[in-house]
Amino acid sequence: MRPLWVGGWTVILCLISYWLIARFIVVGVIVQGTSMQPTLQDGDRLLLNRWAYHYREPRRGDVVVIKDPGHCDYAVKRIVGLPLDTLQLKKGQVYLNGKPFSESYLALGTRTFTPDGRDQMIMLGENRYFVLGDNRNISEDSRYYGSVRREQIVGVITN
Repeated sequence: MRPLWVGGWTVILCLISYWLIARFIVVGVIVQGTSMQPTLQDGDRLLLNRWAYHYREPRRGDVVVIKDPGHCDYAVKRIVGLPLDTLQLKKGQVYLNGKPFSESYLALGTRTFTPDGRDQMIMLGENRYFVLGDNRNISEDSRYYGSVRREQIVGVITN
């Protein structure tokens, strides 16, 4: 009787541990869509670190999962603007705090236009982040739905 009791508790504790780790620390994600090409491909399987931002703030260049305000689901995007930054989208170029912003992860010749094609100035408030997909021609991102709050960032993608 005792081995059965110990085995049962072991299974229960393993299930609880798995649930806690998957819910609060690290979870597997599958990329859906092409908004992050060429960096990520449709169907890529990655790990989402939900715990990292308990120890550090999100950084420029981080690839993150956000609660997508455009579709009420989740999306993978890259952080370009941090709180209190000023961004300008001008003639297909991103300017960060008045200087051209270099993005080596983009495909050669990638341009960043606003949805209406006009130049735009964005001033981020406290606790606000500007996110973009790496495939700028098809990505629905902060150019469409505006900056995201820190609370909308679920975690950072780890390789």
